[in-house]
Amino acid sequence: MNAEAIREFAKEEVYPTLAGRYEGREFSRDLWQKMGRAGLFKFLVPKDLGGFGGRPEELVAAIEAFVAGGQDPGLCLSWIVHLLIHTRVIASFGTPGQKEKYLPALISGERVGALAASEPGTGANPVKMRARAVRQDGAFRLDARKIFITNGPVADVVIVLARTGEQPSKENISAFVVEASTPGFRCAQRMELGYLNTSPHGELAFEGCEVPQDCMLGRPGDGHLRISRAVFGWERTLVTSGMAAAFGILLDHTASFLGGVQRTGVGGSEAGESRQAMREELAWFHVQLEALREMGRGLAAEVLRGFELDGRQMERLLFLGGSLNEWWERFVPFFERVSPPRDFPVPILMNDARILKVNLLLRSVQLGRIADSMMARRNG
Repeated sequence: MNAEAIREFAKEEVYPTLAGRYEGREFSRDLWQKMGRAGLFKFLVPKDLGGFGGRPEELVAAIEAFVAGGQDPGLCLSWIVHLLIHTRVIASFGTPGQKEKYLPALISGERVGALAASEPGTGANPVKMRARAVRQDGAFRLDARKIFITNGPVADVVIVLARTGEQPSKENISAFVVEASTPGFRCAQRMELGYLNTSPHGELAFEGCEVPQDCMLGRPGDGHLRISRAVFGWERTLVTSGMAAAFGILLDHTASFLGGVQRTGVGGSEAGESRQAMREELAWFHVQLEALREMGRGLAAEVLRGFELDGRQMERLLFLGGSLNEWWERFVPFFERVSPPRDFPVPILMNDARILKVNLLLRSVQLGRIADSMMARRNG
């Protein structure tokens, strides 16, 4: 399915129901299954596993087209998490039995996937992770509490990260595939972000869940060292591409309004000079955004080919995320001055831009680590 076909699919199937779903904070199973029938969950999944493989560049283009047509960044986030952070992880790290058991229903859209890492008070910090999976009687007893899990309230299958060693460390985090029907697993509550309303988030509780040994994904200790490291880069780069596409919609909306004002010729020479200044600002916002989008496309395609962000990729991702946030913070006052109509779905797109604040928190942590590394080298 090429990008243009995805744009048309989103325009016909996603956009018409956006207002109702956003207002009702609704996740539509019917729409999700339509996405599955359209092939949206087959990207980067090998053909012999039921996907159509494809190049990373094709997925990046698909994400942009989906947002452009459907104007629903929330549903796009749920798609990214289901496809990359769940389905592709099983396709990449799962045993033949796990792939056979889970992938068909995930690819078709019959089932929804999620990954549970973040915990109250510690986020996804592997060293501070309190979730435990203790081996007993040929199985694992899983006790965990996970928060702000994308797709959590609607997930049928969840990849859970938990500590399997005695000592808190990155090397002792393992991953388990847990079905929602497992006794002791429940969605404790739906958690409202205040934005991305069409992407359900929740607190998940695992209380004495008995998880068979063959539910471990990869080897013991792979939870952070291989899986978590891979999905962080995949998600962050594609979320950035999706939000940049949303900003493009708002910029086009502003340009259309300014074009209409210019054609009417309202005001005298002073108004004309003001319009000329706005035209130049508009063009500069366009130039900057397109440069960031092109940088994001290249970085996303590069990161999706691997399974871990290297130092240079992390630095570029931090720069890209920070630059996109700065672009947005400058654009909002310009948008206010121009005052184009705030008809649907403009309020949704502007509200969903709040996800950039999450990027800023992640950036703060990573910049601190980079600074520590720089100072250690300097003093060494």
